[in-house]
Amino acid sequence: MYQTRRLSDQRKLVSPLALLISLILSTLTRADAIKLSGLWIEDVTIQGINDSTLTYVTSVANEAQCKLADVQGIRLTAIPELGQAEAMLESGKDLPRAVALLGEVRGKAGQAWLRDWATYRQMFAAAAAQQPMEAVNAYLTLARSAPTAFYLQSFPPQGLKAITNDSLRQEILRVVDAGLGQIEGEAAVAVKQLRTDIAGIQFSPAGAPDDAANDDGQTALPPTPTEAPAAPDKPVLPRNTPKIAYVVDASGSLMDTLPFVIQELKKTINELSDQQSFTVIFAVDGKALEIPPSGLKQATPELKEHVIAWLNPRAGNIAPGGATDLLPSISQALGYRPQLLYILSDNVTGRGQHEREQKALAAEIERANTGGTKINTIQLFYPDALTAYGFEPTLKIISDKTGGVYKFVDAGELGLR
Repeated sequence: MYQTRRLSDQRKLVSPLALLISLILSTLTRADAIKLSGLWIEDVTIQGINDSTLTYVTSVANEAQCKLADVQGIRLTAIPELGQAEAMLESGKDLPRAVALLGEVRGKAGQAWLRDWATYRQMFAAAAAQQPMEAVNAYLTLARSAPTAFYLQSFPPQGLKAITNDSLRQEILRVVDAGLGQIEGEAAVAVKQLRTDIAGIQFSPAGAPDDAANDDGQTALPPTPTEAPAAPDKPVLPRNTPKIAYVVDASGSLMDTLPFVIQELKKTINELSDQQSFTVIFAVDGKALEIPPSGLKQATPELKEHVIAWLNPRAGNIAPGGATDLLPSISQALGYRPQLLYILSDNVTGRGQHEREQKALAAEIERANTGGTKINTIQLFYPDALTAYGFEPTLKIISDKTGGVYKFVDAGELGLR
């Protein structure tokens, strides 16, 4: 009797303690995360995606929402493979493995929104891994399952290389047409342009897609599949300096948006005169990828045609991926002693093993600038993450040191919204 009462009393004492421990552990295990503006927001609980909007609960139990177009990554405690795949996409390493992992996530996801998100990320992982057919298959799966405005617009440029026969093209067009009936506004305009681009693909006798020829027999470059009209106001990149170099961030964080940057770059190059010389260098996973031939090149019509053809997604020369490290590309460009250098990036200081301290990076660029080049900088799409901690934007510091101009380019300026 006494022993039974003691055990009962102990249960009464232990139960509130167990409840408290349970609550603490529950709080500690709320370890989902979403990536916005280049930063991971930790300790959230993701509730789902509905109509291109993601809903989550913060660590202080407040419900919040964000546009799916602003989400750069998702990690879920219950499905660690998703976080592993996101890490691979960020680093640009082992991308085929990321494709496989996201396939596993699709298979085990119990909720439709998660299957669709995993398919979306698998599509871009496949594109970055130079697996265009897998990217197209993922797009078809996604467009059939979730024909929302956001997902329908997400066809990867690299996927054009996989459209090698009319039956595949017709299947893609059928799925796009079915989705078009469910969207409207700017999204519908963008998807209609995508449809036009795909419908306009011509096939060579061997069956591979071939660029159409224009009236004078020259190859006519089709627009980037996800291109939207550029803003009608003054251009992002002025074009009136004799010797110009462009350094363009092509890291994994720009996987979804680099086509829009290239669109503006192509427009700029087209308007250069033969009295000017230029070069374009992409920063891909810490390496400098320069459009050949190397060095400043006279902007003759033939050279401009060559450069624009090189930039054509079908050529397969540039695919964003890997970590951000622009310094090798910037140093190479400054070595040509241009009068003006443009640096375009969403996060010039980088992350992880390639991350550079703000002042140290600016000092290294200053040391490399032995020719007194003026540097104009363009912060792409997202504010510099360091500004949230009271720091001045890194690109502004770099441009100010040379008397250059700093500009923040919102997504709307390149037609993304």
